[in-house]
Amino acid sequence: MRARYLTAIICSTIVGVSISGCSSGSSGQATPAPSSSPAGDPFLAPRVASPIIDTKSYESDPCSAVSASDVEKLGGPLKKTGVNDTENGKLCVWTFTDLHGSASAGIPPTQNSGINGLYLDHQKGYLTSFQPHAPIDGYPVVFYARGGEATGNCNLAVGIRDDLAYVVIILLRSGPAESNPCGIAEKIATTAIEHMKGK
Repeated sequence: MRARYLTAIICSTIVGVSISGCSSGSSGQATPAPSSSPAGDPFLAPRVASPIIDTKSYESDPCSAVSASDVEKLGGPLKKTGVNDTENGKLCVWTFTDLHGSASAGIPPTQNSGINGLYLDHQKGYLTSFQPHAPIDGYPVVFYARGGEATGNCNLAVGIRDDLAYVVIILLRSGPAESNPCGIAEKIATTAIEHMKGK
């Protein structure tokens, strides 16, 4: 059974979570990570060699993993920063000025499959885009989509443990960063991992 997906407030609109991948400037709607994997499913994703064990503070306060100033350097001035809190977990949402769009990131604690859930969903044909990417500091990365791909959007999941993923969602509608949303997603994830590892 496919898991319920985390809902996120993006640009003042509640959007059903369905992360979109990124390829040739495409991606889609908002959403964090893979569906949960029932016991006994095969492990298809790369294993996380150096898991980040202590993530509780970042799950409860997702904005603590990446500062607003770091996000502004990547995507432009911010109108506001806030936490979208749902029954399935929390995302930090950075909203850019002038309706440029938003960036969101966090660790959905209800997910227990890490990025392996994406590999399983890809195998089952649930994804419209699935692109394993070069690791970030040794942590496996996937760009993916569940439909709704569009220019300026990108969704990234990086495995920080075999059973847990950090997710970045980029939804841009204008501005200089619109042409490279996946680059922004990767840099946000890199900053978060450095912070969580205490670098």
